[in-house]
Amino acid sequence: MSRALVTIAVLCGVASWTCVAQEFEVASIKPAPPRVPFSVALGLLRSRNDGAVFERSNVTVTGLIALAYGVEFDRISGPGWMGEQEFAVEAKLPAGATKEQVPAMLQKLLADRFKLSVHRDQRVEPVYELVVDKKGLKLKSSTAEDSAKGCMGRPGQTVCRGVTFERFAGFIRGNPNVVARMAAMAEPGALVEHRIDRLVVDQTGLTGLYDIELDWVPPGGLPPVDPVASAGYPPRDPSTKAGSIFEALEAVGLKLQSAKHTFDGLVVDHVERVPSEN
Repeated sequence: MSRALVTIAVLCGVASWTCVAQEFEVASIKPAPPRVPFSVALGLLRSRNDGAVFERSNVTVTGLIALAYGVEFDRISGPGWMGEQEFAVEAKLPAGATKEQVPAMLQKLLADRFKLSVHRDQRVEPVYELVVDKKGLKLKSSTAEDSAKGCMGRPGQTVCRGVTFERFAGFIRGNPNVVARMAAMAEPGALVEHRIDRLVVDQTGLTGLYDIELDWVPPGGLPPVDPVASAGYPPRDPSTKAGSIFEALEAVGLKLQSAKHTFDGLVVDHVERVPSEN
């Protein structure tokens, strides 16, 4: 990594939003080597942000922008190559900095190396609102231990332990966040992406943690039983009659209803495909 300028306070801004940020002490951006099968299992994908070092071994410019500005992939408009070409990024934070300052530092890095300029806008998008069915919720509060919390998904089955409905709503959509996209690109079969074709917004009004299990028969039927892929999942319910995740949700007292919401987006005005020298 090459030595950058002495750390200084800089003023950064997008539209009317401004912030005072610091630069990375040193930073390197290089083309990432091609991914190989089982990259995650082999430990070839690195991700670190601990207040001392920021590192992403395989990240696109879209991914960096998402991290820098707190905007999801799907709401970043720009050239298609930004979501395809991958880079390896290593950066050292200056003394006294915190990981919470990394987004602002990334903004400065993107502006310096990729000549990135952006502006914010708002867009209206169709969504599904997750609501409680008129017949009432058929789920009980969770008693899961902390170590058991989380969601798993595969075709025709979703299992969640100790999750909020907000987290569950994000999971059934297959949130396009940076970490999820990195994992999905490395192991396409490991995540059931695009379970639902729209963002799901939690409108249940319910707080607390719940255990949620859904079974349904996806179009084309269930995939062959794979003992390895099935590890950790409860047995499928042989009496399942749901033909879609929509029907499976209704079976537990939840419903997805069409709606439109306004979201903040980010438009890329200019970006260079090749970053400047480190």
